Amino acid sequence: MIESKGKDAVRKLQYEGLDVVFYSLDITDEQSIKRLAGWVERTFNRIDILINNAAINIDEDCTA
Repeated sequence: MIESKGKDAVRKLQYEGLDVVFYSLDITDEQSIKRLAGWVERTFNRIDILINNAAINIDEDCTA
């Protein structure tokens, strides 16, 4: 669901004429970070702007 929201946002921004991409990253997973770094290097060779939007998922049904 989170990923689909990110992709929806990209489509809206692209519709507005912006050149944006979406890449899902788990910042708690070192391999995920390395995959992103490799993808950025292969795809763009650099980063001009990075928007890192971190979030948490609160389970309101949890009674911990």
